[in-house]
Amino acid sequence: MKKLLIFSTFLVFCFTSSAVANLLTNGDFETGDLTGWDSIGAVSVVDFATPSLPDFLASVQGMDDNFALIGFGTGSGVSGISQDFMVSGADSITLEFNYAFDFLDLNPVLDDTFLAVTTVTGDIVGSVTMLDLSSSLIGADFGTYSQTFTLDPSWMFDGEMSFTLSEVGGFLSGGTLSFVGIDNVSVTTTTAPVPEPSTMLLMGAGIVGLLTYNRRRSKAKS
Repeated sequence: MKKLLIFSTFLVFCFTSSAVANLLTNGDFETGDLTGWDSIGAVSVVDFATPSLPDFLASVQGMDDNFALIGFGTGSGVSGISQDFMVSGADSITLEFNYAFDFLDLNPVLDDTFLAVTTVTGDIVGSVTMLDLSSSLIGADFGTYSQTFTLDPSWMFDGEMSFTLSEVGGFLSGGTLSFVGIDNVSVTTTTAPVPEPSTMLLMGAGIVGLLTYNRRRSKAKS
């Protein structure tokens, strides 16, 4: 009886566990370049051995090995990276990344701003502004962003994960002396599994085994 119970519990566990998938390519930038990403402005992939890399980034938790460096070495314009992904049949979606925003803002009117945004189209239309950091003179802000959103499995949509550094006012304002490090970017979904025929047969065999055992046990008692 004990063996049958353990076997049945294992089958139920396999049947109810969820599958997890990462929808982004090269989210940790370990290819050493921007493979999988579109970029605009001053963007590069660096490591801690890169000459002239600011000491601040080298000491930030979450920036490990290679990472994307946005806006470094330029004083104007908009810089950023983005990547498209598609979601279908998922129960939830989790957005996660490490960031390090080092700012030097000499403009008293317009702020240097770092935005991390996910936009979606299809059954859902809208956007999620995950992180909106505006600078004030000189300083730094860093950490890990992680947020999970519940989805309807019937939804299907295209999304875009984007990171942008700019000065409020866009291309014409200029004056962006700040920079941002980005690493360990992931967009993961959980999806309830569809049982395979073999799994169903094994589960059926377990149930039949339990019924047979109970029937024999009842006859032995009578």
